Amino acid sequence: MAAGAAAQDYTSGNKKAIKLYEKGMESLYQGKKAAAMNTLEQAVNEDEGFLEADLTLAELLSDIDRG
Repeated sequence: MAAGAAAQDYTSGNKKAIKLYEKGMESLYQGKKAAAMNTLEQAVNEDEGFLEADLTLAELLSDIDRG
């Protein structure tokens, strides 16, 4: 494993979906909710069985609705 790289287990094996999810999470951590929502939607569309992306998106949408 490369220095600084962390092993991450996801429910998806789809590399594109994982990359989108990680990009969405980065946007979320930066407070960019609209960008996070868009990217997480792309991740879910890429792999509909990707639970982490789906649950994070649902939580984000719920937070926005309560907003």
